[in-house]
Amino acid sequence: MNAESFADYLKKQATINLFQEGKLSSGMAAAWLGIRRLAFLRLAFEAGAILLEDTADDLMRETALL
Repeated sequence: MNAESFADYLKKQATINLFQEGKLSSGMAAAWLGIRRLAFLRLAFEAGAILLEDTADDLMRETALL
């Protein structure tokens, strides 16, 4: 693994972690990674993220940018 791909890996993992902690919206996370929101949600889901826990806060966070 070269330095650039390692940096990309770390950026992706940090972004997913911030999303999982509720500190970053999926839209902002996708923008940070330069990918579409749906692609980010797929990455986050594959990494074990719980996309919605059915709370009012989760709904508000996920629909805020629509």
